[in-house]
Amino acid sequence: MRILIVCSSGISTSIMVQSMLEHALDDEYIEAISIGKLPILIEKFDIVLVAPQISFMYDAIKEQCVNAKTECFLINNVVYGSMDGFSTMQSVREYMKNKAIKIEHNKKVIHMALFCMSGLSSYILKDLIVEEAKKQGYLLECDAFAVSKIYSNYNDYDIYVLGPQVFYMSENIRDLIHNKPIYIIDTKDYGCMNVEEILGCIITNLQEYRIIED
Repeated sequence: MRILIVCSSGISTSIMVQSMLEHALDDEYIEAISIGKLPILIEKFDIVLVAPQISFMYDAIKEQCVNAKTECFLINNVVYGSMDGFSTMQSVREYMKNKAIKIEHNKKVIHMALFCMSGLSSYILKDLIVEEAKKQGYLLECDAFAVSKIYSNYNDYDIYVLGPQVFYMSENIRDLIHNKPIYIIDTKDYGCMNVEEILGCIITNLQEYRIIED
C-alpha cells in the first residue's frame, strides 16, 4: 500500500511519516508532501492522508482523489497532535480493508455463456477463464454448453462466447438475443488456452456495451 500524507508545508507530516514507518509493513510505502505537490503525485498512491490543520481543504482534496481513483482519509486531530504513527497505520489499514470489502460486495457478477462443438473443450476453458477473472478482480460465472444446446440455453447472459469451431453460429445467436455482445475466440488463443487474452477481449466487449464500467 502506498500512502501519501499532505499538510500545508510538509514539515509536520515528515515527522508523522517517521513515526508511521516504525510500524509499517514491508509492502507499505509512506511519503509526505506539501499540498501544492498533490496534483503531481496523487495518482501514484493508494490513499491520501490529510493532516487536520488543512481539514478545511478536505472536500477539495477528496474531489481530487475521486478523480484520480485514490482513497482519501482525514487524520484524527488528537492522533496527529501526538504523532501516533501506530494508531494512524491501524486506522488506515482498517479503512482500506473495509473499502475493499465494500467494493467486493458491490461488484457486478458477470454471467457468461460459452459454446463449443461438443462442450468438452469449453468445460476446460471455462474454469481457466473464471480463475483468471478472479485474479483480475472480476466476479465471473460461466456456463459451458455444446452448440447444439444453444436454443435451450441462451437466456439471461451478459455475453455469449463462441469457440472458433462454431463461429458459424454467431448469426443464429444474434437472432436469439437482443443488445448483448457476442465474442468469437481467436483460433490461436483457443488452441493454446490463452485465457489472459481471451478474458481481455471479453472485458472489452462488456465495457463497449456498458455492461461493466471501464
